[in-house]
Amino acid sequence: LKEMADSHSATSEYAHKLWTILNHLASAKLPATLQNISLNMDKTFRWTAEETKARLDDSVSSKLLNCVFDKDIEQHIYQVPIATDETVREHDWYCFECHAAGQLYPCTKCFRVYHSSCISAELRANPAVLLCNACQEIEKEPPCNLETLSPCLSKILQSAEKMVNNFIIYFHNYYV
Repeated sequence: LKEMADSHSATSEYAHKLWTILNHLASAKLPATLQNISLNMDKTFRWTAEETKARLDDSVSSKLLNCVFDKDIEQHIYQVPIATDETVREHDWYCFECHAAGQLYPCTKCFRVYHSSCISAELRANPAVLLCNACQEIEKEPPCNLETLSPCLSKILQSAEKMVNNFIIYFHNYYV
């Protein structure tokens, strides 16, 4: 299977909890220092200072958080990164099936990625072209052209005409 260039050790659950605390600190106008984050993680999620530091480090190395040095307070500040056109990724960071980080394999048509253990043996059989179940279903759909749309559109048009005619009759009977 074709592997993605980078895998992530931070879990989506941990990243979500860290982002929640960072947003809380920002709304309270407090700097997102290790100390402030640790205090809030302990109160809210019962994380120890060591767990918080390790999960922050994982999130920074996975690019789910930024860590910058603030000269005014002479401490490192953690931030949720702002997506730019350059940082927008073609694929997810976490397995679409189990939502965990790790060694991931991308679908060749869409944003989804999977662990090898989260995809069927059938999908693993052709490593050059991993096509997820959703993309396989889309490819099964008939082409969208005038021939296939015409019966549907004519029924919609007939229904709309009937509604307009009924409205005209109602309007005429009510006001005449």
